[in-house]
Amino acid sequence: MVAVDRLELVVVRHGLTAWNRQRRYQGRRDIPLLMPDSVPAMDRLRRHLADQDFDAVYASDLTRCRQTLAHLSEGRTWPAPRFDARLRELDFGAYEGRTYDELKDLAGYRAWIDSQGESAPRTASPPRRCASVSPPGWQRRWQRPRRSGIGGYWRWPMAG
Repeated sequence: MVAVDRLELVVVRHGLTAWNRQRRYQGRRDIPLLMPDSVPAMDRLRRHLADQDFDAVYASDLTRCRQTLAHLSEGRTWPAPRFDARLRELDFGAYEGRTYDELKDLAGYRAWIDSQGESAPRTASPPRRCASVSPPGWQRRWQRPRRSGIGGYWRWPMAG
C-alpha cells in the first residue's frame, strides 16, 4: 500500500443550464446543458485545466455533469471517469424547478434558507456533509477556492 501524505481535490461545477439562467433549483433533476451558451465558460475552464493531470476522475451521473466532463476531457489522457449517483446535486425536494421569487414567502422555504444548510428542504433527503466522504483519519485543511461559479472549479490541498 502506498502512503499518501498529500492529496489535492479538484471539484468542477457543471456548465450553464437553462434552469441556471432562470435561477431555478435543479437539484437531482436531470437538466442538460444550455447549448451553445455553456460553451464559452467551459472553454475557459478547459484552458485553466490544460496542464492538469488526474489520478482519478469521479462525476455525477446527471447529464449536465457528463456533458461538462466530455467537453473538458476531450483529447486529454485523463483516466476513464467513474459516474456515481451519490455525487448528484442536493435534493431540493418540492423546491426543484421553482425560483426564489416563487418560494421566498413560504415559511418552510424561509426556515430552510435561514438554517444555512443545516436542515433539508421539505420533502427532500437530509443534507449530506462533506466530512462523510473523507477517508477515515484525514484532517482536512481547506483553503480558499481558486475559481468558482457556473463551469468553474475549486481546488483544495488536503493533508493527512
